[in-house]
Amino acid sequence: MILGALRGPRTASMIAGGPDVPLGEPGLFASERWLGAKEKRFRFGLLPHRSELKHSAVRPLLEVLEGSILIDVTDPDVAGTLKRLSSCEPIISSSLHGLVLAEAYGIPSLFWNPQDEAHEWKYRDYFEGVRREDYSAFAGEEIFGAACAGGCDTMPFSLLDAQFPRSRPNRSARRRPTGSRGKPLDHLSQPTRIRHQGMPMSQDLLLGPTQPRAALICCMRNEGMFVVEWVAHHRAAGFDPITVYTNNCTDGSDRLLARLQDLGVLRHVDHQPPQGTSPQLNATRLALADPLIRSAEWLLHIDADEFLDVSIGDGTVDELLDSVGENADVIALLWKLFGDNGLREWNGGSVMQQFTRSQGQPMRRTVNHKSIFRPKLFGRCTDHMPKDPLVAEFRVVNSAGQMMPNASVRKPSKSRYKAKFHQLTFANACLNHYAVKSPDLFLMKNDRGDGHGAQHSRYRLNSRLHRRYNRNEIEDRAILRHWPRVVSLMEEMRSDPLVRKFEAQALETYLARRAQVLTPEQIARWTATGEDSAG
Repeated sequence: MILGALRGPRTASMIAGGPDVPLGEPGLFASERWLGAKEKRFRFGLLPHRSELKHSAVRPLLEVLEGSILIDVTDPDVAGTLKRLSSCEPIISSSLHGLVLAEAYGIPSLFWNPQDEAHEWKYRDYFEGVRREDYSAFAGEEIFGAACAGGCDTMPFSLLDAQFPRSRPNRSARRRPTGSRGKPLDHLSQPTRIRHQGMPMSQDLLLGPTQPRAALICCMRNEGMFVVEWVAHHRAAGFDPITVYTNNCTDGSDRLLARLQDLGVLRHVDHQPPQGTSPQLNATRLALADPLIRSAEWLLHIDADEFLDVSIGDGTVDELLDSVGENADVIALLWKLFGDNGLREWNGGSVMQQFTRSQGQPMRRTVNHKSIFRPKLFGRCTDHMPKDPLVAEFRVVNSAGQMMPNASVRKPSKSRYKAKFHQLTFANACLNHYAVKSPDLFLMKNDRGDGHGAQHSRYRLNSRLHRRYNRNEIEDRAILRHWPRVVSLMEEMRSDPLVRKFEAQALETYLARRAQVLTPEQIARWTATGEDSAG
């Protein structure tokens, strides 16, 4: 066996002969392999051990520490996790790797022992290896008590000063792991920095480094034809970051989204839901466990056939939040249903430009909302609203700022707010829902399946469902207020050869599958007659 390095002297003492090798954690070189954040964005970073992510002390501590962020060590996005960690002031961690990474980026840290158990052997081994034998562990109640007593302004300094004096060296002069003869682990220190691969995107498209105000998540499967326009519109509307979850794509949507992630435009998570779990519910579970999404002030979850239309001010989500968000925890956004606009067959192009006819006023039989909400206040969400509130009281308002009933949020299976008709409004904002588009796209939903992973034949031409959602009463082009900017962003994304290739392949895949599935016989079977077409 060849030993290149060991964590600390306690480990070395267990090996016969006490090998003379460098001591320390290779994680101390993380900052040379992954660039840290350029500036601090969070007053505290709470990094529990993976086994303690759901510990009962985590959420109360996050709530009492204003400006804090939960850092999930199980997040597969290594670069993103390290960006969040390095954007914190101090780090409070019950994970050894959390403490090591804080050291790597020159960040003060506290060893937090929430379970108050004596399992410090490996920590002492590491601290002694980097010659910090006086490092102390703090019990969960000590940190929580200090936080409650002193708040954000006093809590860290009463504890941190003992660990890191004011003369703490900065990152450029941080301590390297050494052995008994002071040998650094130079064989681990070759830098390999993560960069966006491909043609550079403008700052308008690149994901921002700051704590998000309005994050957007979406679940997609075989939606590659619509991705570029959908992303461009919502970036123009002010959402950042945008995170898209995919599963079992057969049209190359996952490759397109992965490429856009490589270019720094969005975040992409391809997941495989556990058996019996719907893709949407699994994706929202992953989203609310994502520290960056969790840290956002507001979160909106919509589908690929839904486009937010803000009609107040400059038409951005910031205008909506400034107008009605101050006294709200949830804003219910009413669907506005758009029809097929007389288009008989889809062969590509813009959704927003081709489908411009919609319902004129809210209608009782088509009432449904999606919700933009404060993610820190809820334990989970469904496709229509947040669930499992973590606070006793919370306010739900509509897009005009009027109070809405919140009882459905507390009920696991409810998807509709029990709103009165006068509370249904398109004022300030609505969600354009292109549920029908053209007849072929509507029928092909049966082939694709829905967001809950169900295969069925509910999408039938001339059925009650089809007529209810195929609304063409008025011409409505209001959402095109951002169109010049959307076009510019789409052109920028399509300037990348792989984006153009994967988007074209998605359309080709759809057209080929349509020709195979939508035979005259199948269209006849998926066309409603008799009772299903009545009413």
